[in-house]
Amino acid sequence: METTLENLSPNTTYYVRGYAINESGSAYSNQISFKTWEGSVNDASGNIYAYKTIGSQIWITRNLETTKFNDESIIPNVQDDLLWGYTSTSANCTYTKYGKLYNYYAVVDNRKLCPTGWHVPSDSDWKILETFLGMNPDQLDAIGLRGTDEGGKLKYTIISIYDGWNFPNTGATNSVGFSARGSGYRSDNGIFTNENISANFWSNSEFDANSAWGRVLNYNNSQIIRLNVKKGYGFSVRCLKD
Repeated sequence: METTLENLSPNTTYYVRGYAINESGSAYSNQISFKTWEGSVNDASGNIYAYKTIGSQIWITRNLETTKFNDESIIPNVQDDLLWGYTSTSANCTYTKYGKLYNYYAVVDNRKLCPTGWHVPSDSDWKILETFLGMNPDQLDAIGLRGTDEGGKLKYTIISIYDGWNFPNTGATNSVGFSARGSGYRSDNGIFTNENISANFWSNSEFDANSAWGRVLNYNNSQIIRLNVKKGYGFSVRCLKD
C-alpha cells in the first residue's frame, strides 16, 4: 500500500510510522524520518533537480541529465565508441541511470549546461566543499587520494548494484545530502567503465590544453580523488548555484 503526503513544508524533517488495526489490536512500524527539499530547479530539457545547502554553497542533489543547452540547442548525443573518440566538440552520452556523461567541451560551452543562475563548479568551488567537509587545507591542492572521510560524506549509503554502489561502499554516510552514486565514466576512446564503482565529476577548470580538473569518489575508500582528466572523457556534472 502506498500513501502520498501532501502540503509538506520545504527543508523540514518529518517523522513517520505506519500502523495496522484489526480485531487483535494495533501494531506500529518502526519510525522513519525524511527531510523535504529546500527547493528545486529545472534544466532546459525540463528535468527537475532538488537542491541542498552544503556549508556556504547550494548544490543540486543528483547528476545533470539535460540534453539541451540553456539556449535550447541540442547537445549532440554520441553513443558510438569510435565517434566519441574522435569528438572534440560538445557531446553527451548515456551509460548508467544516474544522469548523462558529458565531455569537457560541453562543460565549458558558452551556451551553458547548467540552468540559469547555476554553473559547473570550478576546481576552487570543489575545494570550498572539501574544506567544509573537513579536509586539511594542506591536502586541497594535492593530486590523487586526499583527506580521510570527506568522500564518504558525499556518497549515497545504499550498497546495491541496483542503487549505485558495489560492496563495501566504504565510509558512506551521505551526511550532507549530496547523494553521489557510482555513475562511472567514459574514456576518450569511447569505453564505458566503473558502473557502481566510482562517481566521476567535472570541474570547469582547465589544467592544460588537453585536460581539466575533476573529482572521483570510489566504492572502496572514503576519500576524494583530485585529478586532471583528458577533455575527451565523459564525466558526470553537478551544478552549483551562482
